[in-house]
Amino acid sequence: MSTDRPWWTPEAHADRRPFLAARARIKTALRGWFETRGFIEVEPSCLQASPGNEAHLHAFRTELIGPDLSRRDLYLHTSPELACKKLLAAGETKIFAFAPVFRNRECGALHAPEFTMLEWYRAEAPYEAVMDDCAALLKLAAETADNRFVLFVNGARIASGPSTGTLARWRYSTVDLAPHLRRGSNVIAATVWNFGEAAPMAQVSLATGFRLTGEGISTGEPGWRVAIDPGHSALKGNSQIDWQYYVASAPEVIDGSQTLWGWDDADEPGSSWRVAVPAPEAARRTLAADTLPAQWFIPAQAGTVVRTDLAGGAEFPARPVTVPAHATAKLLLRRDAVISAYPALDVAGGKGASISLEYGEALYDAARRKGDRNLVEDRQVVGFHDRFMADGGERSFSPLWWRTFRFIEIEVTTADQPLTLRALRLRGGNRAGSD
Repeated sequence: MSTDRPWWTPEAHADRRPFLAARARIKTALRGWFETRGFIEVEPSCLQASPGNEAHLHAFRTELIGPDLSRRDLYLHTSPELACKKLLAAGETKIFAFAPVFRNRECGALHAPEFTMLEWYRAEAPYEAVMDDCAALLKLAAETADNRFVLFVNGARIASGPSTGTLARWRYSTVDLAPHLRRGSNVIAATVWNFGEAAPMAQVSLATGFRLTGEGISTGEPGWRVAIDPGHSALKGNSQIDWQYYVASAPEVIDGSQTLWGWDDADEPGSSWRVAVPAPEAARRTLAADTLPAQWFIPAQAGTVVRTDLAGGAEFPARPVTVPAHATAKLLLRRDAVISAYPALDVAGGKGASISLEYGEALYDAARRKGDRNLVEDRQVVGFHDRFMADGGERSFSPLWWRTFRFIEIEVTTADQPLTLRALRLRGGNRAGSD
């Protein structure tokens, strides 16, 4: 009976395809890391005139036949080292290579006769620099989520995404965690949200999930915990803008008395935390590297108050202002130019108070006409709004999605306690290279 195996089977490829995809993602992440640090990728020739002088490495020999039928021996290189060092001698200072290498007399669980070797070189740099490179590369992570995520390391926001894609090309991005890690314990956390039917029309979704992979840090490893934030929800945009076609970002509602404040600390607030489990449905998509630059998250001016009925309200946001108990107050702020940004309103006290932030590119008159974009007078903001309910603590309320506006109106209705508006902070949400 013949024991020959078929040269190819669909099942064998299906079993190995996840490794093929993982290899591609790893190379993309590594290549991006080197390129952003000024390294040049090189491709050393595999054919060498000499087998090398390493006593424990054995080259494959081949024969070169010239047009005149002359013959001479050549060797497949066992390492790109010699070729790379020739480039260094020629004046290159920072190079890297993904080199296919070949080593005879090597075959086993830890050795293969053919494999890819990553080598990189820094000229005139101390060995500690290369040690730092090694540590950073091992911590390089790739992450994505459905619908979207914000990634935090030790309380600091360091990444968000993914940019819009399809199930056939779901975007993942790479981020260097090393600068944000410290000796000892570290907390890596992510907000992952899926607004369902309230999500923008452009948002594709399969199943809610979050994926982060990196050496020593991976959602495939145990230790991840999850909880649903009962205090954060979203509304369909057309529930507030029913007079025109609207399919963009959703208004958000944050109830401070229900929100899991401090969720990204080592201690877990609330009692709803559970061990994270795999999301097999969320994994049924094809990942593709995100070629867009990272979104900015840099401070921007919030603008100045151009109309208010609150005593002293014109001082905001340069100085805190307080809305008395059992009162309603409005503050209309205007920026010099339209911005796409993440707003954050810092408050204190005011348990039971309701706060809304309404956004507009311009103000409307009574007939819902815009006219001169600088006019204020008795014109009104007509847009959608986020709503926050204060729980009496010092809080920072911020929607998960960015907002585009020039005018922003803050309306506060207090209950039995006064509420202090401490600050309004904006973080620009454009991408590098865009206006």
